[in-house]
Amino acid sequence: MSGEFKDRMKFLVNKLGSIKKLSSAANVSEGVIKNYLSGQTDPTRKKLIALASAGNLNIIWFLTGKGSSEKDFESMDLIKDILVIAEEYLEESG
Repeated sequence: MSGEFKDRMKFLVNKLGSIKKLSSAANVSEGVIKNYLSGQTDPTRKKLIALASAGNLNIIWFLTGKGSSEKDFESMDLIKDILVIAEEYLEESG
């Protein structure tokens, strides 16, 4: 499955069993998840990480639809580190 991000969100909801379960696991409101499912909005970096982590998904697949949906723990840790560094840099540079 590649398709659109909203399709991968549907996959994630189905994997966890419901929007409510995903909301609880990722600490993201049900309304926000519904917006992602409809394609109305896109998640922030932090929410992408939380959602992918909640479903034990490969974040590259979750973002792009490429590769396997199974979580690659080394890639996830690397991406988290990169995002933290980028966020710190952006905060420092204004």
